[in-house]
Amino acid sequence: MVPIESAIATVQNSEGVDLLKRRHTQLQAQLALLRASLAARTGNYCDLAQEYL
Repeated sequence: MVPIESAIATVQNSEGVDLLKRRHTQLQAQLALLRASLAARTGNYCDLAQEYL
């Protein structure tokens, strides 16, 4: 294996990369919840605004 390929494989298999992938997944889940919450709130505001129009 070429040294550069070996270094890339080592980094890809490292524990730090695994932790970053897990954290990324957690953040994606949190973002999905925030987006859903915002959509729900925006929907409620639109409904309230429609009552006044």
